Amino acid sequence: MRTSVASVVFILMATVTASAEEVYYQNDFETQCDVVYWASAAKVQVDEIGLSTESPAGGQRCARIAFHVVSGGGWCYFKIPLEVKLDPAKTYVVEAMVKYETTGGGRVGFGHSWQHMPPGQAEVQGNGASAGTCSEPRKWHHLVGKELGAAFRESSEMAGWTAACPGRFDALYVHTEGNREGDRVTVWLDDVKFRETNAEDQARLAKQRRPVDYTPPPYPAVEDACPWGCCGSLEGHAGRLGLPREAEAAVVARQWADFGYDTSLRPGGMVMAPGNPKPEDALGQFLDLNQSYGLRVLPSTYLTGFYDRKVPRDQCEAAITRVVTRYRNHPALLAWWMIDEPMANVDDCENQWVWGKQRFEALDRQHPALGAFCVADAVAMYSQYTQVSLIDCYPLLGRPDKPAGDAATVARWCELSWRRGGRRIWAVPQAFGELGNWRIPTRAELRLMCFQYLSRGASGFIPYYYSAAPAWLTGYGHNGLVDLYGAPTHMGAEMQALADTLMPLCPLLAPVRWQGEQALARVACEPGAGGKPVLDLSVLSGPQHDLIVVCNLDATTARQGALSLSPAPGRKLYDLRALKPVQIPAGSSVPVSLRAGDAAVLLWGNDKSFAAAQATIRSRRVQLTRRQLDGLTREAAANGIPPRLWDDAVTQSAALARRGDYAASLALLAQTQTRVAAALRDVPGRQPCQDRLDRAREALSRASRALEVWVLQRWPERERSGKVSQMRADEPHLGPYVDTLTELARCEHLLQYALLAGQAPAHEAAYADLEALATQAETGVAGFVTTQPPLTIAQDQLKRLTAAVADLK
Repeated sequence: MRTSVASVVFILMATVTASAEEVYYQNDFETQCDVVYWASAAKVQVDEIGLSTESPAGGQRCARIAFHVVSGGGWCYFKIPLEVKLDPAKTYVVEAMVKYETTGGGRVGFGHSWQHMPPGQAEVQGNGASAGTCSEPRKWHHLVGKELGAAFRESSEMAGWTAACPGRFDALYVHTEGNREGDRVTVWLDDVKFRETNAEDQARLAKQRRPVDYTPPPYPAVEDACPWGCCGSLEGHAGRLGLPREAEAAVVARQWADFGYDTSLRPGGMVMAPGNPKPEDALGQFLDLNQSYGLRVLPSTYLTGFYDRKVPRDQCEAAITRVVTRYRNHPALLAWWMIDEPMANVDDCENQWVWGKQRFEALDRQHPALGAFCVADAVAMYSQYTQVSLIDCYPLLGRPDKPAGDAATVARWCELSWRRGGRRIWAVPQAFGELGNWRIPTRAELRLMCFQYLSRGASGFIPYYYSAAPAWLTGYGHNGLVDLYGAPTHMGAEMQALADTLMPLCPLLAPVRWQGEQALARVACEPGAGGKPVLDLSVLSGPQHDLIVVCNLDATTARQGALSLSPAPGRKLYDLRALKPVQIPAGSSVPVSLRAGDAAVLLWGNDKSFAAAQATIRSRRVQLTRRQLDGLTREAAANGIPPRLWDDAVTQSAALARRGDYAASLALLAQTQTRVAAALRDVPGRQPCQDRLDRAREALSRASRALEVWVLQRWPERERSGKVSQMRADEPHLGPYVDTLTELARCEHLLQYALLAGQAPAHEAAYADLEALATQAETGVAGFVTTQPPLTIAQDQLKRLTAAVADLK
């Protein structure tokens, strides 16, 4: 029974019992079922959508939906059409009676679809959970949702539009999750309502904002940590290229040393296999691997059952106990990665998030259980229950049906975390893109995201994602900080450039808090897009000093402005990037000039607080340079260079740093880097191999990118995704290019490992072959993307190269 607002009076007279709220949609399914199949992640066959007399929750009939999964797995949506114009002054709620049965696992819930209509822009569609989920089959559940009007306004604010942005609700939808191939699923619906909230709803929703009476215990060692790392693994492309684990780890660790990384976040998680020790053994090996390179790690254990609800709770608890007691004292462990991207669901919060955290915390007093939050609702719900909020706001969509994206959205998510009781924030900036989906950030956009996180108090950075998976190899195309050949992308180059700024500043964020509106400072500037100020001002207040961050929100153009501060006796302004005082003309303001996406980071305090900040920044720069030197000296030692070349200098540098002479410590480390690099160049026969490898990598990277762009143009996203075999069948000449570029990537990684392990001179001919083949591959791809000829490459040379690297395993 579908109704519009205009006809609601007649519906109320006919079908609705006494109620204070206006009802915009109601269907008790006595006479009509307007549910339709919408979309699914798997291939499904809908067996029935209609009315049924089977165990209705009320009345004589209900709706019945039956389907089975033909192949694949995941979610399935069934839509109930709806047309309601949003009234910004009202709040809305969805409620329904739901029952389901399944031959497999999963759960059922309600969602809603809406349209934002920002002034001067195209309509933007969004979907979200509206009435929770149920995971107990063969039982009727009364699902009542959150405030949809408030959620709509909040999402408008997060996108940078006004809170009163016009919009409408397009549909309700019932969705199933966790479907698997062969599952048969039946869902019954009754008494579906979309209506305004009443007093009872408001009381319930207030309780849902803090559904659990739980305060996480303090973990000072983690809360005061300032990680500088990435989401990725030392195993890199090992699975895709079939490389030995040790060889790939050595190559990746050398790259990470250049980035200055000290932390990794392992995505993907352990396989939930209670009673099976193999995943637990693999976790130990992974921790050992990170320890051998001096890295801290957040390993994704995923033991709570959040991802597999059929696992009994006692088995989950037993698995947590085994894993935590086995590895809680491992020196590489930073924190437990418990759940990735939980949704803002009350049941999940109480029975998965809080339950799991309490199990981990009862066993380990040094390492809390964490997770990342990927939607604003999750930031709001979980920030109050965690020691550190990892916020992975990925704002840069590139699909034609989605907005271009606003890199400044991350600031609003951080503000939300602080307002909801957040204790620490670590940033997970969008340092990736997917062809045809998530847009790849420009260097200025990545820079802006990072400084927006910093401006709102983020004291750690773990960009997502480290490595790339090209479209021609995987079918979907995933760009990261380095490409398949290990060459830094433009995003990787920006993260390397940011290391010397962000990594040293992170510890200064620990004692301060973002405060929202305050009168300490203001910035005057010209307006940007939509008439908004082009410079963003944020103040973080602490007991001894304040931090002021001014960001240029324009990621394309340099901008200017003027910063004014309220007078405060004994306080001065200091530039924390240049490490010098800022002169403020009497009765005047400070000019601010920023390149695209850049920021000024200032301290408002006294000479003593500035001296302390200087010491912190310089100490962290010593740490950063030392990590970079460590990567170089590992390589030097493997190439036979005696440690006496750097051992004494490292010891002296550490002593200088302990005495507070950071300038001398840094200078000594820099001199040592220069000496070690020169010694590596002098290793007989090594430098020609390095030069050939560098030229080969550059050529292969160019070829890979050109082929990737062609694949995107040849097969639109929905035709291409996950269908590499179909792509190869559609274009017979593509396969040899893919196979050759993949094989050359494998050889290139092994020859890089040979350089690191001191074996390069013995394989000098292989480096020459790789360079020649890379040039041939680049020339071949250049022709292929225009006329698609067969690959012409020296097969004898390729076989010789493959044979030469075989012993590097």
